[in-house]
Amino acid sequence: MTALPVAGDSVAMASWRSSKILKVVLAAVLAAGTVPLVSSAAHAVAPCSGSRVGRHPVKDGRLVLGYVDLYYASNGYNCALLQAKKYRGTPQTALLRQHLSVSLLACPRSPALRRECMETPLPPARHGDSDSGTYRFYAGPVKVYGRDRCVRWRGEVRIYEARTLAHRGVVDDGGHCG
Repeated sequence: MTALPVAGDSVAMASWRSSKILKVVLAAVLAAGTVPLVSSAAHAVAPCSGSRVGRHPVKDGRLVLGYVDLYYASNGYNCALLQAKKYRGTPQTALLRQHLSVSLLACPRSPALRRECMETPLPPARHGDSDSGTYRFYAGPVKVYGRDRCVRWRGEVRIYEARTLAHRGVVDDGGHCG
């Protein structure tokens, strides 16, 4: 316990007040159970370099579960990132886990092979780069070199409540050339 400062000693009084305020603030933060380690502005920075060339919703019916963002950088690299929307679940069940998956594939330069690459469905795991797992917010970034090539991307969100699949959304709308 800190001793009270002597009356008239303004420096000691100010120091005592500061330490008292610090203790109160610290106690309030600990009582709340959360300490913000990173500002929300830091989360807004995209982990992919370059310009965003596409944003594609991952849906289960009309419910948007997240978005696949596709980027292209001047160095020839393409990048994809799956960002899940915050899912609250129902009041009766708690969200147990959320499986996120994103894949990116650079198609061959040959016109015939490129057409085949762009028209056939992209399986969950194929040549290129992919990331999948149980994540809270993001899967990726995944990157492939794709200068003068078309790229294919795929995103999937599976949300489980009470050990049961509650929602599943897949987006595999084709690719991007350019």
